[in-house]
Amino acid sequence: MSTCHSKNDRPKSPDACPVCDVLIRSLDKQALEYYNSCADCALYFADINKAAWDTGWRPSEQQIFARLQKRKEEPFFYVNDKYI
Repeated sequence: MSTCHSKNDRPKSPDACPVCDVLIRSLDKQALEYYNSCADCALYFADINKAAWDTGWRPSEQQIFARLQKRKEEPFFYVNDKYI
């Protein structure tokens, strides 16, 4: 017998990364579950600062802005207007 789950039964995922405010993509799922961030923030901030990340460190607004500027050079990148 299969069980039907309603939308309300599923865990709520944010629409945007809690760190950089970029829209969450399907490829961000694992990073979101592990780091509570998008895959890009996981790669450029969390992985290289794992000990600090685990104790609550997050990148500064300037660090986020600099990374978002670099990401704008990448194809198919959309940014929230918070950092424009």
